[in-house]
Amino acid sequence: MSAIQTIENFTTVVAENQQNGKGQRGATWVSENGKNLTFSIFINDLNVDIKGAYILNCIVPLSIIKVLEKYNLERLAIKWPNDILSENKKIAGILIENSIKPDGRVSSIIGIGLNVNQLHFDNLPQASSLALLKK
Repeated sequence: MSAIQTIENFTTVVAENQQNGKGQRGATWVSENGKNLTFSIFINDLNVDIKGAYILNCIVPLSIIKVLEKYNLERLAIKWPNDILSENKKIAGILIENSIKPDGRVSSIIGIGLNVNQLHFDNLPQASSLALLKK
């Protein structure tokens, strides 16, 4: 008898650092140890059809912008579908992976990386962090 493992809805996994994070079109995301917020949230059984899952891809970046507005960052913007910019520099990345079950239920993993205290971005001239932008 095999055990079926279930993950509780809204389970959040936090990483202290990230060496080979996934991005669009093969891009990677690197985060210094203890300097940034890097986490993934599992959402099980979204109460939407597959077309409605697209709404999640809109809500997540808009919600991040709403939170960051409280820090008075200059020229906050979304580079759709998954980058958050300030002063035309990337300060956050989002990756959402949806899984559609045969019965139509949708589960998603929302990965978010927010550059908070990292000061150096080797070979990434368009990257920045809250610490650099608020100097």
